[in-house]
Amino acid sequence: MGELHNMPFMCMDAHREQFRGVKSEMWVFDLHEHSWPLYRNPSVAQCATMLVPLLSFFDAKEFHSFSVGYTTRRGDAGRNVINLIQYGDRTGWKLSYDRKLYALAIERVNAQIGEDEEAGHDPKGTQLSLLGTCYSRLNRHADAILIGERMLTSINLLGPGAPAAMFNLGQWYYRAGEIDQAIEAFRKVVQLESERLIAPELLDTALAMIKRCTYHSDLERLTQ
Repeated sequence: MGELHNMPFMCMDAHREQFRGVKSEMWVFDLHEHSWPLYRNPSVAQCATMLVPLLSFFDAKEFHSFSVGYTTRRGDAGRNVINLIQYGDRTGWKLSYDRKLYALAIERVNAQIGEDEEAGHDPKGTQLSLLGTCYSRLNRHADAILIGERMLTSINLLGPGAPAAMFNLGQWYYRAGEIDQAIEAFRKVVQLESERLIAPELLDTALAMIKRCTYHSDLERLTQ
């Protein structure tokens, strides 16, 4: 399929029967069926629109195999297509983040958030989480904390994403040196996760962070 889009060809009714698996776990598209040439390369959105009906029939392993094959053949263009499908990324922020280009990722995710807000849509938790992480990696801790607090006002604290959002906020408090606030956030994670046990590894990590924060807090008091 990646080679099809590189040619460039388009196929608007891609379906599972047009693919066959091979030993390398790549997925190969039968190019002779239902495809026609284009005079220029298809956009990210065009490629994603073509693939979404097909990918809805894949399980997690098949999606991974297809994604590996597609991005291997298309490089960054293919990664942007998969990121649009998987994360709703329209501006390329995920690729920038993966390459540790945090300032560029901030610019791109803010551009998408701005577009969404103009259309009357709230930003997604994934976008806000990545934005806060980018700010934190650039030592812009105050900005990261503002994003974390915004996340908590926009989600249901009883929902499945609340513990992870609270944990991120705790990390950003910790990196900013606001230890007491970090401890409070991590304790909230423990409370939320103890009630539902959805992500036990997150619970264990939050407990470890409480110990670390408490150690730093006690050490600071002793040295004052």
